[in-house]
Amino acid sequence: MLKAEATRSMYSHQEPVSPLLSLSSPADLGPVKSVRRWVLVRRWFLYGGLGFALALGAPLGCLLLRELTGEAAAGFGAELETHRFFYLYLAVGTSIAFTSFGVFLGLVADRLVAVNAELQGLAVTDALTSLRNARYFNELLPVELARADRQNQPLALVIIDLDNFKRINDRFGHAAGDRALAYGASVLSRSIRMVDIPCRIGGEEFAIICPGAGLEDARRVAERILVGLKENPLPNTNPPERITASAGVAMHSFGGDDKDLFLDADAALYAAKRAGKDRVAMSRQPVAVQSPAITGTDGL
Repeated sequence: MLKAEATRSMYSHQEPVSPLLSLSSPADLGPVKSVRRWVLVRRWFLYGGLGFALALGAPLGCLLLRELTGEAAAGFGAELETHRFFYLYLAVGTSIAFTSFGVFLGLVADRLVAVNAELQGLAVTDALTSLRNARYFNELLPVELARADRQNQPLALVIIDLDNFKRINDRFGHAAGDRALAYGASVLSRSIRMVDIPCRIGGEEFAIICPGAGLEDARRVAERILVGLKENPLPNTNPPERITASAGVAMHSFGGDDKDLFLDADAALYAAKRAGKDRVAMSRQPVAVQSPAITGTDGL
């Protein structure tokens, strides 16, 4: 939990950066990629076509220049007939050169666009879990809230923290801790809805933006994640190690801002921790206090 404090500080100051929001949700990626592929194919074709069109100006310009200077034979037809091999060579040679150069520029432009898109993806992707990172979450949440207000649709936020994660690092080493995080992210990704947007926002802390979800919908999403974690032990651990998690759920109030929603979900998460961990707490609702989760230490 302490590792996420830096995320909270950044969250309260960072402004949205529109280029990184082009990948707004998993459901949007397919159309974006299709359009991008179409643009890439058309760019080298367009540049090659422009090169070919420019190449046609070389023999025509030469013919016009010779006509204006009086060096051409009488009439354009006579000039072309007299020097037909010269003009044919000029037309073919420049067409090949200019078209090839145009295609080359188009391919270079395609590559630059593809690399730029890849770098944008890397800038908002957590390398360990392949989920979106805290930067993306901080930029996207206010955008999704504005969309929900505009469309008069509900939106909920789920924050999940793995319980007693220090135990994993102490018992199996930090490499095993990294594998546990990746495993937890995979369970999370399998448990959410198609429209949900999962992000890793801290060391062992995750957030899921749930567009169109009410409080009960988001609670069910969180419970599926917690059940999935408990029912499947960590791979390559002997004896088998099972991890648990606590979750806080909050629902966006019309006209409220992203900071209020985050703080509500975060407060619910701490309530779940105080109530014994391994449970889901909903914002501004009482949480039943039970015995603490048996895994790990007593820390958060």
